Amino acid sequence: SLPAGSGDLMTEQSALLLRKQLAELNKNPVEGFSAGLIDDDDIYKWEVVVIGPQDTLFEGGFFKAYLDFPHDYPLRPPKMKFITEIWHPNGKLLSIYQETLRTISFYLNKDESFLLPPLSRKEW
Repeated sequence: SLPAGSGDLMTEQSALLLRKQLAELNKNPVEGFSAGLIDDDDIYKWEVVVIGPQDTLFEGGFFKAYLDFPHDYPLRPPKMKFITEIWHPNGKLLSIYQETLRTISFYLNKDESFLLPPLSRKEW
């Protein structure tokens, strides 16, 4: 925790650092990445675009995200939220598995012995 009264100083320092880092990104852009402020009056909220790298499943994609920096940055990291829906190679398969598991659990709850062969259900 910060000492009393140091919050304003921390906010000023983090804002100064973020302005410096944004200026550096604009001066020396990083390939496949761009960043800017969502609102010119709020240095703590950025919009970024990441371009999918070559020779990957994401090649040619443009992935937009928001960065929300805390006022005590860099002591705490920013939160990042992707706005663009990102395709995942297992995404469709996972939903198929989830549906299958739901179906199996439905039948197991109905009659837990449905998978057992008829002879094993014989009562003695």
